[in-house]
Amino acid sequence: MAGLWGLKMLFWAGIIGLTYSQTTIIPDDNKATMAPTASTSNETSLTSTPPSNSSDSQASPTGTTVTATTEATETTPEPPKCSYTVTPIEFGLQINVMNSPPGDYSISIIEGGRRVIEERVNFTHSTQHNIQRLKPCTEYEHQVLYNYGNKIIKCTSTGNKAETKEMSETDITGQSSINGHICYQSQWNISSLKLPPNITPVNKSSSDSNTLCVQTNDICSDYKITFTSETCVNTSFDITKNIIVDLYNLTEIQQNPSTGLPAVIQPTLPTIKECKNITVHYTCSEKDNPGQTNKPLSELDPFRNYRCTGLIFNNNIPTVYTTPPVHLNTDCDLTINLENKNTNTSIKLSWKTTSQKCNGVLHKFSYDCSCDKKGIPKLQSDGGTCDFTGLEAFTDYTCRVQPKYNGKTVSNKKEVILKTAPGVPDGSPTVTVTVPENNVIKVECKHEGNIRGPDKYKRFIARLHPGGENKPQNETVCKFEFKDLSYSTAYRVEVTVFNGYFESQPGRGTADTRYNDKAVIGFLIFLISAALLLAACVCYRKLRKRRSDEDENVASEAIYMNTRPPGWRQKEAQ
Repeated sequence: MAGLWGLKMLFWAGIIGLTYSQTTIIPDDNKATMAPTASTSNETSLTSTPPSNSSDSQASPTGTTVTATTEATETTPEPPKCSYTVTPIEFGLQINVMNSPPGDYSISIIEGGRRVIEERVNFTHSTQHNIQRLKPCTEYEHQVLYNYGNKIIKCTSTGNKAETKEMSETDITGQSSINGHICYQSQWNISSLKLPPNITPVNKSSSDSNTLCVQTNDICSDYKITFTSETCVNTSFDITKNIIVDLYNLTEIQQNPSTGLPAVIQPTLPTIKECKNITVHYTCSEKDNPGQTNKPLSELDPFRNYRCTGLIFNNNIPTVYTTPPVHLNTDCDLTINLENKNTNTSIKLSWKTTSQKCNGVLHKFSYDCSCDKKGIPKLQSDGGTCDFTGLEAFTDYTCRVQPKYNGKTVSNKKEVILKTAPGVPDGSPTVTVTVPENNVIKVECKHEGNIRGPDKYKRFIARLHPGGENKPQNETVCKFEFKDLSYSTAYRVEVTVFNGYFESQPGRGTADTRYNDKAVIGFLIFLISAALLLAACVCYRKLRKRRSDEDENVASEAIYMNTRPPGWRQKEAQ
């Protein structure tokens, strides 16, 4: 019985001996420790079911049989292996897991047994990771763990320690502040830098190991400080910083921008006797085009809105400080004075530009001039001329002078309506001629063209040929009458339109006067009258002769009577 029990104990001891222990990192708030824990994560694990009173056959009181049951062993996949290298770089160390599987890793950096950096990094898309803001010339322990599912695998390396590079003077930059401090900054951890005995750090915070501030009363001067490295042997260097911004609260600087061009911004700085050569140099960017390259004030364009910032200089040396932004408008009050000389077929336009805000940059402007659709671009300076020919007489043209800057149109264009001089009226009148009487001619006409002159001067002029060339008639309405003309004569009438300056081409018409019917009738009357008179004369002569004969008879009878003897009447009566 005792021998059987010893056999069982020997069997279980062999099973347990097949297991092994793996080292893992147990993070602590202040120290990195190495603790052994039992695990079966990277090797085959064997398991057995311990003996049970219910399943094992115990020796019978008679000791006839003894049996033992065990579970079948199982084999798990071997976990992946990982490794890494450490390379000193500027401001720290670089971890490279080039030959390791992708996934999540935990990186620990330990200084003097204290974990100073612990980062979780995913190496799926990259195999490198930089650990910066370490101390220069300092030896660090390092450890990389691969998070494989719910297991942690420690990655191997050629060593577990690496030393950072030395720092140089250029690795530190200095900035002054409003409260009289100078703060030095670096991508290194500079908490270990030694300061001169007479200088005490100000507000030194353990959490901000990349910044070191000191108090100074120097104003507008070069402040020199010597840094000595505790970690780098025989390493010390001087850094000189010009102190200026301690003087001013930048938000209190008054800035007075001008309007127009050349642009000027006059900053008003507080008066400090120690500072004699403080200047501000401004550069500007367009508000509507912030991506454009900044320009100095001397190169600003007109008709723009700018946002300007001043860089503070001390003794012509630029600092790292700027003024608050100030808005600047460069609108120009261009005044274009036009003069013109017109003919009936051309306009000569001239102008002179003046400006109160931008008088000093007028030479930078060019101009386009046009008259209606007959525009002819002309590039001029502050003044110039444009000639337009081939125009229509007595016609309104809208003429413009458009300022441009760098080929772009700007506002303040000048527009004026100009009229060309009067010219020859268009076309000629349509003439209608009638003969209402035998020696009378009437003329009417119509003119539908443009008279190319003032309507108030519009008249019609009619000339009769032949005979009336020097006696033209003119009327406001085209109706004329020529009387007392020669009978049975061919006449030609010419009618023009007159606009007070020019006559149009003549419109023509012809007509023939008829014969003189009144003269014929008068002649007939004369003939009749003459015939009647002749007849009357003949009758009168006959009558007179007749009466003359009768008178002669009476006289003869009287003589006879007078010659007869007295008493003859009685006798005859009887």
